[in-house]
Amino acid sequence: MIWQNRMSANILWLTLLTIPTSIIRTQVGLPAYRRLPEPIFHQTLIWLNLLSGIALVLREMAAIVFQARLVKPGAGHVGPDPGWSVMTRDRA
Repeated sequence: MIWQNRMSANILWLTLLTIPTSIIRTQVGLPAYRRLPEPIFHQTLIWLNLLSGIALVLREMAAIVFQARLVKPGAGHVGPDPGWSVMTRDRA
């Protein structure tokens, strides 16, 4: 859903700017995870996967709800109409 012509070059550049921070956080986090006992490490991974999955589902549900609000009343199609404005729901 994220790639439906909504991703601008600015967002891609901002994403690239986060790569150094992500690498640093990974290097700091690896020793912390190595100190955890095996069962706690496994529980941590399971909970992180669960939270990640919940976040993905919520994002997709929000996209579906947002997309449903862009449909013309009484129209026979599903999905946004390029002639409708996202913010005001009036003709652009």
